[in-house]
Amino acid sequence: MAPIKIKHVVSFSSQDPKYCVENIFCSDAMRPWLCSSKDHSGILKVDLQLEKVSAIGYIDIGNCGSALIQVDVGRSSWPHDVPYEALLATASLMSPVESRQGINRTGVRMFKSGDFLSQARNELWDRVRVTCSQPFNKHTPFGLSFLRIRTPEDESEHSESTETQIVQEKSKSNDIRKQAQDWLSSPTVQKIFNGQMQMKCSTEVTQTNLLSMDSTSNCCMKDLAFLSRTARMVLSARQSQLPDRRMSGTESFHCEDSNGKLYLKRVKRSALEI
Repeated sequence: MAPIKIKHVVSFSSQDPKYCVENIFCSDAMRPWLCSSKDHSGILKVDLQLEKVSAIGYIDIGNCGSALIQVDVGRSSWPHDVPYEALLATASLMSPVESRQGINRTGVRMFKSGDFLSQARNELWDRVRVTCSQPFNKHTPFGLSFLRIRTPEDESEHSESTETQIVQEKSKSNDIRKQAQDWLSSPTVQKIFNGQMQMKCSTEVTQTNLLSMDSTSNCCMKDLAFLSRTARMVLSARQSQLPDRRMSGTESFHCEDSNGKLYLKRVKRSALEI
């Protein structure tokens, strides 16, 4: 939304000697632009030359007694007989009652691209015509206190903002990934996982050793059914040391059925306490 500089005044319909038309775009001017005290037409016009051809996205207008305003646009390269195109249709700055009573003369209106006519808002212009009117009170001088014109929002700024947002999202994702890695590599978590793996591996080693040491087992058939009763009791005791979250709050007992087979029986602690 860069300001569009007004280069000079091309023409105007009327002005008061003390309140000239340049006042509306001079930043250091403390006076408004008013029509001549002898002008009772109720219409005030000015054609302005912009510093360069630009798209117009915003127009800020400071009122000084005008009831209605209209903004037209054109190009300096056009022939004089080519009419300007309407950018801002006639808009109200004061009501008829306010105009007759002379109240609320110094309001401010801020117009944006959505307020402009579609056939002109997307084009480039270097001429602006402002038309003020006061049909309800032709005995009091009227005009404008200031006029500010700005370009639309810069697309490059929007693109830069989007890229910045993407970078921030990637950075956030990397931070989350790093936090997860730090958590997984923490000593407490590693101790839990490594402990479970070591217990499992230890049980498998115990089973293999028992199969190889038991003289009653068949070397070609690595099955627990061929272990002796003593070997099966040792293996069952080793397996009972593995942590089992689903069986928390239980006690394990090694039992033997009527056929002499060894099995592991779990009983809830609450039942034992009774």
